[in-house]
Amino acid sequence: MDNIHDKLKPAETMNYCRGNLNKGCDHKTDCKCKPLMIIDVNTKKFKNMRKWKMDLFDKDGKPVRIQCEFGNSRGKAKASGARAVLEIRK
Repeated sequence: MDNIHDKLKPAETMNYCRGNLNKGCDHKTDCKCKPLMIIDVNTKKFKNMRKWKMDLFDKDGKPVRIQCEFGNSRGKAKASGARAVLEIRK
């Protein structure tokens, strides 16, 4: 069964780019690295960021935030080498 969301086309893409990390930075104290690359699919323009977020509402009108931040990995994700984690907050 098709869902209306299955027919949507991408407006933005986001990816982690290790090449955007500052050389010599320890990524802990006063880190200014912006390794998240947000690309507008229509214009092909991009922005480098440290944190990306989008605020939405679910079908009942309750707020939902989708965010990804560099340096927020914890536990097993951090141990595996993950440096950015996508979170869905309700």
